[in-house]
Amino acid sequence: MTLEAATYVSGLNASAPGAADPRNQGDDHLRLIKAVLQASFPNSSAPFYIPTVADPSTSTLVVATPTDGGKTFPVDCSSGAVQVDLPSDEPFDGFYIKVVKADFSINAVTISGNGRTINGVSSISLIKGFHTAILEYSTSLSAWLAYVTQATPSGSFLDSAATSIPGYLLCDGTSTIGDGSSGATNTGPQYLTLFQVLWNGFGNAVCPVSSGRGTSAAADFAAHKKLTLPDLRGRARFGKDNMGGSAAGRITTAVSIDGSTLGTSGGSQSVVLTQANLPNVSQSFSGTISGTAASAGAHSHTLTSDDSKTGSESAGIGGNFYTSSGDSGSRGPASQPTSTDGAHTHSVSGSCSGNVALNGGVTQTAVSILPPAFIVNTFVAV
Repeated sequence: MTLEAATYVSGLNASAPGAADPRNQGDDHLRLIKAVLQASFPNSSAPFYIPTVADPSTSTLVVATPTDGGKTFPVDCSSGAVQVDLPSDEPFDGFYIKVVKADFSINAVTISGNGRTINGVSSISLIKGFHTAILEYSTSLSAWLAYVTQATPSGSFLDSAATSIPGYLLCDGTSTIGDGSSGATNTGPQYLTLFQVLWNGFGNAVCPVSSGRGTSAAADFAAHKKLTLPDLRGRARFGKDNMGGSAAGRITTAVSIDGSTLGTSGGSQSVVLTQANLPNVSQSFSGTISGTAASAGAHSHTLTSDDSKTGSESAGIGGNFYTSSGDSGSRGPASQPTSTDGAHTHSVSGSCSGNVALNGGVTQTAVSILPPAFIVNTFVAV
């Protein structure tokens, strides 16, 4: 039989050599197999391991070379955060592993470069359920290169024109989350992380838990309770006034909002101003008055005396201002008109001054206080 020919493994004939082939062709077959293997694996300068999946790890995991090459490591963080240490000795070029966060808890998987960088940093983290990091070593860089299928962290808010987004829930104040037995509108283990983030971040007034809150978010989730998502309808979001530890004093209780507590809300679409809300304004004025009174025509005035006197004295204006009754009598008041003057006027002059108070008891109406706004849907990442 003619000696077979092949370039790569796929070209080899599993039936050759046949029983009738000359024995002296045996060395040719061996050389062919070597050539095919070298052509198929031209850069194979390190051991090759069939990819396998390790048992789930719940505690610190140390990756070994070369035996762990090609392995997938599930990490269960249900009971707490777990660290994965990459090899301390230098692996061969192309050595790679996969790390999967195999639970939905809030706890993270931290992958440490163990003295070498991973994508330029000392460590990376997996924080969402069943997300994966593929890590491959480069001898030329003396560093790890990682591809991380990391999504937006649970509890992150997103504004969008969309009405629904995969992996996000609307913050409508009515949707609920919980496990499969909770009766919530969104159920399943994939909601555990968001349940924990909202339970820990916001109080029961913002994210109420059915039947009240227990000892922890994980305990409430396991007890089949449901948690209501925040109500952001018609609300804007502001940065926490003291995030990072130092308060900026921009949103305080002076505006009826505690800006240092997550989930605090306030504000109103309109407000009725009271007199106490208005500035104290008093307008002074002064001036002079002059002119002539209108004529009343010819007229006289009556002059009346209110004097009383006893005796026989007789006197008065014109001789008859009052009368007497003898020495022992008495006299009382008397009146007599003055002489008549012709038509005349009187000049009038003087000054005036005072204060005018503004906003004097007018009917007040509600004043709009909403600044220019742009309306979107607000979601929270699962």
